[in-house]
Amino acid sequence: MTKGQNLPIEADIGQLQVAVRWSATPPAGDVDLIALLVGADGRARSDDDMVFYNQRSTPDGSVVHTGKVIGDGHGADEVSIDLREVPQDVTAVVIAASTDGAFADLPGIEWRVRTADGDPLVVYPVRDLSTERALVLGEVYRRDGHWRLRAVGQGWAGGLAGLATDYGISVGEAEPDAHDDGGTDTHDHPDMTAEEPGTEETAAAPILTGDASIAPSDRDPGTAVQTHPVATPATDVDSDTRADSAGDTDRPDTADTADIADPRSTATVTVETSVTETSIPLAGQPITVRTTSNRLTVTGSSAPRARVPVSVLAGNDSWRRARLFSVAGIGGADEQENRATAALMWVMGAVRPFGRAITARAGAPAGAMETFLETPFVLGEAKVIPDGVIRVARGRTTWTALLEVKTGSNDLNLDQITSYLRVARREKFDVLLTVSNEVTSDPDTHPVLVPPKFTESVRLVHLSWSEVMHELRMLLAHHRFTEQLPMWILAELLRYLEHPKSGAMAFSDMSPSWVPVRDGVAQRTLAAGDRHTAPVVAGWHRLVRQLCLRLTTRTGKPVKRALPRKLLADPVLLDEDAARRLADDGVLTAVLRIPGAVGTVAVTADVRTTQVRLSLDVLAPTEGTPVKRVQWLVRQLRTAPDDLTVEALFAPPTEGTREHLGDLRDKPARLIADPAQAPRSFRVKRLYPLGTKRSGATGSVVASVTAAVDDFYDEVVLRLTPWAPQETSPGPADDPAPDLDGNATGD
Repeated sequence: MTKGQNLPIEADIGQLQVAVRWSATPPAGDVDLIALLVGADGRARSDDDMVFYNQRSTPDGSVVHTGKVIGDGHGADEVSIDLREVPQDVTAVVIAASTDGAFADLPGIEWRVRTADGDPLVVYPVRDLSTERALVLGEVYRRDGHWRLRAVGQGWAGGLAGLATDYGISVGEAEPDAHDDGGTDTHDHPDMTAEEPGTEETAAAPILTGDASIAPSDRDPGTAVQTHPVATPATDVDSDTRADSAGDTDRPDTADTADIADPRSTATVTVETSVTETSIPLAGQPITVRTTSNRLTVTGSSAPRARVPVSVLAGNDSWRRARLFSVAGIGGADEQENRATAALMWVMGAVRPFGRAITARAGAPAGAMETFLETPFVLGEAKVIPDGVIRVARGRTTWTALLEVKTGSNDLNLDQITSYLRVARREKFDVLLTVSNEVTSDPDTHPVLVPPKFTESVRLVHLSWSEVMHELRMLLAHHRFTEQLPMWILAELLRYLEHPKSGAMAFSDMSPSWVPVRDGVAQRTLAAGDRHTAPVVAGWHRLVRQLCLRLTTRTGKPVKRALPRKLLADPVLLDEDAARRLADDGVLTAVLRIPGAVGTVAVTADVRTTQVRLSLDVLAPTEGTPVKRVQWLVRQLRTAPDDLTVEALFAPPTEGTREHLGDLRDKPARLIADPAQAPRSFRVKRLYPLGTKRSGATGSVVASVTAAVDDFYDEVVLRLTPWAPQETSPGPADDPAPDLDGNATGD
């Protein structure tokens, strides 16, 4: 991609991984990635619209800072953008980077964009950099309802403060420290003069340090603060091809002082000198850009991340903590359903990130939310009462969804759904959202087949209780809460839903068809078209989806099933392929793509041998003797179980060699049949017992496969990192010769 070029994003791409990459060879410096969500006026709407290493997510989770990696020879900082959850009034996500010195000192600056599956979309090498300390790499922007990418490459010699000002963020500049001997103003804005402490403007913008908000008048006299905007001239890398961030409109002038008083119209950033503390910003408080010496970095106020309270005062293990949502006295199915619905809807309204996580799946805008229980409507001569109504207000727009909930073994009913769709169509509501224990293999497919005429003007969306609990776990594990109460509420809702009496269940039953299929596979009598095959195949797809959700919760990044394009595009063909393999080979298979893993994880449930096989392919080093390459792998698996199988794969393909990890610890040369031939890659594999029961907490298919995937992820996937060449490492010719009767020498 070249500067100024723009490209469309395919409509089926819902999530992007956006990164800056640079050369990290010493003495090169460090780079921080920043994402700014801007509206039609090209400005950030509030402080929450700036995402970076110390404010890791927007409140709705649409943009998340996923972390920085410094490897051998390069560094990368990355954010994840969920295009489906970006608020409608955001016209662009501006991707910028900042550094302590100048970008000219950092060779190899690149903007990289990938899909959530890791497929590359854009590589934009940024050229001709000089004194810039901040840089807009590119934009992810909306045009006519569709998302596009634009390479920008615009820099600011004034650093992050200049960039922030240009995007509508108010920047205050401080005077030099009173004890500064030089007396020379080294700031980018020498004409600025700080307000005297105690004036109205200064008192309006407290500075956050420690746990308190301290007015500037209470601070040391050596640090002064301004709250009116500063115009920072931008220095373009290539000014004649500058692209605006919000479509092709001109960027508005910097807001005047009156505009700054409204926190909805602009975010506030304070620049100080002589400050060294690093902290996490409080929700809703101004972000702070601090200058220390010549270094401009982004920090915030010192609010620690909240934690869910843990009981420490119980007398013994028999003491049970009180519940926010009680499971006592739940009688029949109606009581179970009513309690689950009330708890779900109350928490959606009380904890905004959770409400947003649920409604975003149904296409709701971000905004003020209210929920209502059992609202009656008249349909003809009958009265229909959906379980709930959800309303979200955004500006002059009100989004409305009807809610239908089922718990336990109760499935959604076609007659009920069509009645609610008719009500929603008449009332001009947007969505009918259903929640039940029914898990679909495709998140875009509803478990009830509804005639198309009912969904022409009303969208029909389904969530399983497994997905609801997944959203709770994701927020508790990865969202930046600065107050304990919302986390406590979410933890209590999860605690309630996980209790068997709540009626909210994770997928656990392979259907009544499991036993006939299991026996048919063992006797080699099962046919792909057998009436029992399809329900088991559908159950396997649901289990794979549940595994992806489970691993997503652990990693904080979307884990997806990897499929050939022809199967991904045709669910019927996917079912037919799975049924054929089950009948012919007795296996159910899936491949999981885990962000950050060295490779995809293959999962095979072998019904015939009652085994679960997990495997992962790892590219071998391209330097060193064959034995040294084996040792590289064994060292990473130093605490893994001895019964792991390691297979060496060669190019061109030949008969591979395989050994148990325990044997390779003592004699890595066992894996090398020919000292002159180095392995291209390694396959790490482990076998686990496959449960034979259709359901249950132990001995079942779902429980055994889930336990196997969890164990393999902990013991293998988490431990392996890709090989990277080291400049100081010896080449193959300099490696010590291997002792094929035992270990390689010299290691």
